[in-house]
Amino acid sequence: PPLLSKEEQEVYSSAPVYASLTEAIEMHPSIKVCVIACIPSVSQDYASAALDAGLSVFMEKPPGMDHRRLKDLENTARSKHLTLFTGYHSTASSEIQQAKEWMKRNNPMKEIRIEWKENVSKWHPDQEWITQENGFGVLDILFNPLSIVEELLGAESMEELVLEASSILIPENWSTPISGSSTFYFASANTCRVFADYAWNHKNDDIWKIGFTSSSGHTMDLKDGGAQIILSGRNESRERSNSNILRPEYEQLYVRLHQLLTRNECEVRPAPLRLVHEIMVHSSVRRGDNYFLKDANGSKS
Repeated sequence: PPLLSKEEQEVYSSAPVYASLTEAIEMHPSIKVCVIACIPSVSQDYASAALDAGLSVFMEKPPGMDHRRLKDLENTARSKHLTLFTGYHSTASSEIQQAKEWMKRNNPMKEIRIEWKENVSKWHPDQEWITQENGFGVLDILFNPLSIVEELLGAESMEELVLEASSILIPENWSTPISGSSTFYFASANTCRVFADYAWNHKNDDIWKIGFTSSSGHTMDLKDGGAQIILSGRNESRERSNSNILRPEYEQLYVRLHQLLTRNECEVRPAPLRLVHEIMVHSSVRRGDNYFLKDANGSKS
């Protein structure tokens, strides 16, 4: 089946295309905001160029490859009185607000368990770049649960989260991992561990789940990427679903972007990118058999 509806194909086929961001800005001098939604190896360069041109910037996840550079970009934005927003769509899932309320009542945590597994060819058919050095491989999906954890615990807590141990599997024909497992701990309070298992070679239905256990024994499970919430074994979701569904998460991000633009504020979250960087640098690496992506028709690319 086609990835885009007939209506979507008509919209995209009529969209203007330019050889560079500079050319696009020159052709449309009235543009005030630039949305960066491209491969992470070049997104920070585009963000820098847009800020230098006087545009506010919304960087979709992941916001580049280098977490340290985000601070420089933020400083540039603030010095020019512009907005820089690094948005993570999973933080806008439908049950995140209820999860925040539970977290306020039950913090501190004893354990957090992330299980995020899907089939890469389902979500990224024929996109070979994600297997190469200009991508993150399976770590691209880890931004989703890590951003949710930060949304619930707060930015200050995430600054204390560091990698303890990690192992990743890289196929022979990939430069990036296809699966892995990692453990994190909080440096200031070494009583809570965050365990993460993630895979892009998953054969069954997608698994997008985070389990939280408080120090007092209460539990919260976020499923379907934050669209389902189970509190102490009881489903408290507003809309129950047994399958992963498309949700208007990006719409909520643009609502947030409008708020930031109105207030002339920045919202930059480097922690998920920092933690993914630590996994890439410090993991033990296993090599696996070749793994070939498939296109939208199910054929090997």
